Amino acid sequence: MSGTFHDLTVPPTLISFAVATENVNTIISAEFKGENEYIYLLPHNPKEDFMPNTEQLKSNFDLFIALAKEGKIKSAMSVKEGGVAATLAKMAFGNRVGFEVNQHGTAMNLSLGSLVFTSDEKLENEAFIYLGKTTDSPKFVFENEEISRCPMMHAYQRTFDDIFPRVNKEKGKVNYPLSEKKLHFQPSKVAQPKVCLPVFPGTNCEYDTQRAFEREGATSEFVVFNNLSPQNIEQSLQKLEQSLEQSQILMLSGGFSAGDEPDGSAKYIVSVLRNQRIANAIQRFLDKDGLILGICNGFQALVKSGLLPYGDMAQLTENSPTLTFNSMGQHLSMMVDVRVSSVASPWLYGDKVGDIGRTFALWQDLRKNGTPRALRARLVPKHTNGSLS
Repeated sequence: MSGTFHDLTVPPTLISFAVATENVNTIISAEFKGENEYIYLLPHNPKEDFMPNTEQLKSNFDLFIALAKEGKIKSAMSVKEGGVAATLAKMAFGNRVGFEVNQHGTAMNLSLGSLVFTSDEKLENEAFIYLGKTTDSPKFVFENEEISRCPMMHAYQRTFDDIFPRVNKEKGKVNYPLSEKKLHFQPSKVAQPKVCLPVFPGTNCEYDTQRAFEREGATSEFVVFNNLSPQNIEQSLQKLEQSLEQSQILMLSGGFSAGDEPDGSAKYIVSVLRNQRIANAIQRFLDKDGLILGICNGFQALVKSGLLPYGDMAQLTENSPTLTFNSMGQHLSMMVDVRVSSVASPWLYGDKVGDIGRTFALWQDLRKNGTPRALRARLVPKHTNGSLS
């Protein structure tokens, strides 16, 4: 790679990436999980010329992997710029956890390439340095020095506010009249419901979705939409129509179809759904009280097709709800509070209008009166502090 940018000349540079696979059950995330976790440092001591001590790193990694496979590590993060103290702060930000560190000098070291990790139990190994414990306090404590977590976290988050502001200053609210339809869902009594899973170019969550449904007792069928030729398109439409006739659930999964833009993936999928053959099949599917669920690209398609919020393939107007581009120019991943405004959807079976909570993906047994098990967004009341009951 080489090039220039303004007055900066980039010398020829080789950039390489190493990719490995690992069992998902041994993957450790960085954030502290809660209070009373023991915090350790697995140090890396570079050579005199500041080059990595590869033999020590190999030994550290072998030891770390062994502990992870034994389930003894709760969280872990490699030490990068800012050193050990900055690493501890970043790990604490995720779940807003505090900590008390007794090894003040060690915590202030740069220690690049070292690993900070936590465990539920006290570990004895000469390779580790015990730093302290996590707390439920809103403070970071380094021996006798205390630092409030909130100002530290805000300072960390606003680093790029001038480029990617976290708050949209263009505030506005649209009051859309909610549907007053009552729940009239009368599901077919099927011992093992079948899920139709269309796969469009760019979607990549169909396997996760398949596993989730089949784990709850459903069967599923992939319908790959092949658009390489007019003949392939016609065959794909036929297969999708046949699958809809035989299924009780239509699941539109997510991914990055057409760049994951509302005017890309949504319009592409909707063009398929609005095909006369498929539109008629969807109408018959709805007439027999079939369930429809959309995630990511699928949700975009449901909105752009009118299936949300109208419940059928409606023609949209300028006043219809829609998805548009993000004026903030950034992606934020966080938990958000939502309010149930209508329970006309069977996916909200058991919730109440006005319930406010945080969204979690939850499988719920909805077999009452023959309703098949189904995936739904379950609202967790605020007072439960994010726990499921």
